[in-house]
Amino acid sequence: MTVIGGGSSQSPESVLVDGWQLSLSQHGVKVSKAFSPMPAPQRVRQASPEFFNDLVGRHDEVEAVLSALHAGSFVNVWGECGTGKTSLLRHVAYRATEEFYDRTVIYRSAARQPLEDFLHELHRCLYKAPAHAKWRAGELREQLGSVQAVLVIDDMALADSDLADLLWVLRGSLVVIASTVRRSDPALRPIWLGGLKEDAAIELFQRGLGHRLETGEYADVRRLIGPDLSRGHPLRVLQAAALVRSGRRSTGELVRILQSGDLAERLGRECRSALSPEERQVVAVLALAAGTFLPADLISRMCGLSQIVALLRALRRKHVIDERPDRFGLPVCSIGAPRALVVPSARLGLSLRGLDTWLTHPDLSFDGLLSVSGSVLAILDFADQAGEWDSVLRIVRAIEPALIISGRWEQWRSALNSGLHAAEQLHHDLERAYYLHQLGSRALCLGDQDQAIQLLKAAESLRPRRNARKARRVTTHNLTMITRRQWWHRPATIAAAAAAAVVISGVAIASNLPTPSPPPTSPSPSISPTVSRSPSASPFPTESSSPANSSTTPAHITTSVSRVSPASGTPAGGDIVTITGSGFTGATGVNFGSTSATTFQVNSDSQITVTSPAYKSTPHITTAPTASTSPTNAVTVDIIVVTPAGTSATSSADQFTYVVSVVP
Repeated sequence: MTVIGGGSSQSPESVLVDGWQLSLSQHGVKVSKAFSPMPAPQRVRQASPEFFNDLVGRHDEVEAVLSALHAGSFVNVWGECGTGKTSLLRHVAYRATEEFYDRTVIYRSAARQPLEDFLHELHRCLYKAPAHAKWRAGELREQLGSVQAVLVIDDMALADSDLADLLWVLRGSLVVIASTVRRSDPALRPIWLGGLKEDAAIELFQRGLGHRLETGEYADVRRLIGPDLSRGHPLRVLQAAALVRSGRRSTGELVRILQSGDLAERLGRECRSALSPEERQVVAVLALAAGTFLPADLISRMCGLSQIVALLRALRRKHVIDERPDRFGLPVCSIGAPRALVVPSARLGLSLRGLDTWLTHPDLSFDGLLSVSGSVLAILDFADQAGEWDSVLRIVRAIEPALIISGRWEQWRSALNSGLHAAEQLHHDLERAYYLHQLGSRALCLGDQDQAIQLLKAAESLRPRRNARKARRVTTHNLTMITRRQWWHRPATIAAAAAAAVVISGVAIASNLPTPSPPPTSPSPSISPTVSRSPSASPFPTESSSPANSSTTPAHITTSVSRVSPASGTPAGGDIVTITGSGFTGATGVNFGSTSATTFQVNSDSQITVTSPAYKSTPHITTAPTASTSPTNAVTVDIIVVTPAGTSATSSADQFTYVVSVVP
């Protein structure tokens, strides 16, 4: 019985992909025919899970989860942020090693991971191969389907269709998932985590306080944890106890402060005001990657502060941040919206340079780089939104090798499109060529030859023979690797390649060329690249940076969105959305805000059909579900379309609203 991770500490130089060998180089990946077959994976078992027994008031829910697993059911533990889902799941994982001794036990977070990437992570946990490999979707599913394990999965935010696919793939295993909303899949047995009962909430408050309550304190504590205030919400109870313990407020004063207005907002304000300037700076850095976890040495570099461990421990004692197990993170519901926490305290330029220095340190192992990939991608979103284009380019280059080698090709695609967007904003044609080359090489390895031709030809046209000779050779080499389907004799395809090259050079002659057929739809959702959100006015205090030199004039962007239908959907994703506009031919990606859509189809130059992705951070719900209420909230994002010519500009016509509706 084991909870395991898999992977090598050495930095590999290549990966096998379905008959191809993809080698890393400074000019972009080089694709060659593989001379050896895909390695046969072998099941592995490693270290036992870390003991976890620090639970208060959740033992009935633990027994309910284990009972459902013994009955062969899949389980959905759900509840709003801060109700203790992670603590419960870690306890369940430990108990499972005792009660399911014949199965491997894995505890993993699915935060920010598309389906295909998460399947590869599970595969890395369960199998070891003599060489790094990116498995085909069919092979991956077949191997995972034969496993009999206990899989405890936290932070589940996949769309309903992807979640159904995941459960089918893991049909031989026992699965527990945690989510902030109840998932609708009928295969899941729901177990709701609401507030703690009074006795458990009082015990938790006393733990946070550090001593037993005096007789006269019970009345105020009962009001504080009661249904009119915190409702026994574990995180709120602990934060209130920390404020009382610090001497900043008495329990009675807190009750008077919190009883009017929104409790979470008022309590968050009290917690923020109790922080020192250095602690606020640490919180601001953690807010850049809210919901994910960073190692202390990386936080230190991004803050520019010494004695970082002491600061982190102090914030942990105040229950502002979490620790899991040797890394620190800010819960998205802790003390306010992450963006609002970043604006007043973060020195974004300093933080991004610290991240870049840490990522490029020669002592950083491949596994260390991979372990922070989700956090780095979250920070990359902030850098993109803030217009820190040079930092975006450096971060993508640093994190890219780990994503390639580990098989996280959906996250790789998202990072590439962030880099492409930044290069467009800087009018840096050589950088644009690099990202087009990477996207085209990725499409080649995944079998989408039409898209590979368009992107690689566009990259080749931006890599001049004189000052980019070596880089151009790599792109030309990859073009020659395309299987001999006589693509150069097909009028539609050569027209598409020519159009892409000409438009990227800023010369709009594509209207005289035949319209290419849309690329074939792949059975795997990991084919079509997507792009990061378009630029907006930066809300962040930034430091100046000089743009890179441009070799030619900027590309003329012809892509636009005029209508989306429907204009709203669920935060779990899975809604079919039709995008109407212009310039969609050869589209390489669709983004909902900063979240990549994994499945879309270009129907014509003026229409795209796309499946909405899950919203990566469910809007906060302030009302506990009851039999008579159905609280709602919403968040609106821009739908962005990317083509080799550029990204669509944002407007009110491209907006899509995620609407939360919680059913008890």
